[in-house]
This record gives sequence, structure tokens and C-alpha cells, in this order.
Amino acid sequence: MRRINSLFPPYKLISAILTTTDKLEKPVDALFFFGRVSADANDLLFNLASKTYHSGAVEYILINGLEAKEEYGQSKAEWVKKLNMRFVKKIEFFEPAKTTAQESRHMVAYAKKKGWKSAVVLAQPHQLARCMRALIRSMKDAGYWMKIYCISPKCNFFEKTAGSQNLFFMERWKHIGLEYSLIQGVAHNLATYEELVEYYRVRESIR
Repeated sequence: MRRINSLFPPYKLISAILTTTDKLEKPVDALFFFGRVSADANDLLFNLASKTYHSGAVEYILINGLEAKEEYGQSKAEWVKKLNMRFVKKIEFFEPAKTTAQESRHMVAYAKKKGWKSAVVLAQPHQLARCMRALIRSMKDAGYWMKIYCISPKCNFFEKTAGSQNLFFMERWKHIGLEYSLIQGVAHNLATYEELVEYYRVRESIR
């Protein structure tokens, strides 16, 4: 059994591949825009949000209702301004959240209230696995399952940027390893990597 298991790549690697190569091939109810900090508010993300919205792939863009600019660098009003500049009008807000786990719980609760059954996640490439693990855990806890896909912009992995909670300013590629290291500290709020892979296996059967 040990020899058989050694033939398969680690679930972390599979999770990274699944989330970063995911595709949105048909319209969904909403775009879940993850992010609170200034590093998440770059033009690449907002341009992709706008492109997805104007293509008709999503009807609504859902963002964090957090107002506290002082703590996280970007307010709800600033995100709305960036989207309005790109002629995005259908913007909705979930309850204010300060962590990925909180964002996911509030997103799923909002989707359940609206009756949404599908969505696409927009986040930095190295954050997608964390976002999906948080959403899967939130859907499981809420007993409300959706088809959720991932998109992220192509980016310069040698660009210096801030990471989780607007900390650790360094080249983007270094955030990949740090992401997986940090995730271990909040794993109790997330689905396992095995659960993420299983979700992708059954996603299209969700009704």
C-alpha cells in the first residue's frame, strides 16, 4: 500500500493544480471576489472581474462589506469605485469579514439567502486553494452545496507584493510556500486537501 500511495502526487500539489487551472466554461450566478487588503486591489484582479462580468458569465459581483480602511488598507467604498470605473453595476455585499474563513462563511450564507447555486472565485493565484478549502468547509457546515469554480489573473511571480493580512512584502513566488505554511495554523477552519480534491471530482453532479 505504501508503494501504491507513493505513486500519487501529494494532495497539496493536486489542489494547487486544480485551482490554478480551473476554467469557467458556462455562466454562474455570481463572482465571489476574495480580498480585503491593498495587495488584493491591483488592476489585474479588477480587470478580470470586469471582463468576467461584461462577458455575461456572472450577473453579480459579491464583495466584502468591511469598512475599516485603517486596518486592512482598502474600504468597501474603494472597491466599489474601482468596479464602477469599469462599468460594473451589479455589486452586492456580504457581512464584514476579516479572515478568509469568515469571508467564506458569509459568502455561503449570502448565496443561500439569494438561492444561488453556482459561483466563481476570484483571487490571487496562490490564494485559490485556501479560498476553496474555506468555501468547501463553509458549504459543508451550512449544508448548502454549490458549484464553485476558480479564476485568477496571469501575474508576474517575481513582482514584490504583500501577502496574507497585508504582511510579508516579498516576491510573489515566495508567497506560494508561505501560503501553505500559514494554512496549517488555520486548518481547523478549512476543508482538508483531500476534501478539496474530492469536491472537484463530484462538483458537476451537485444540484
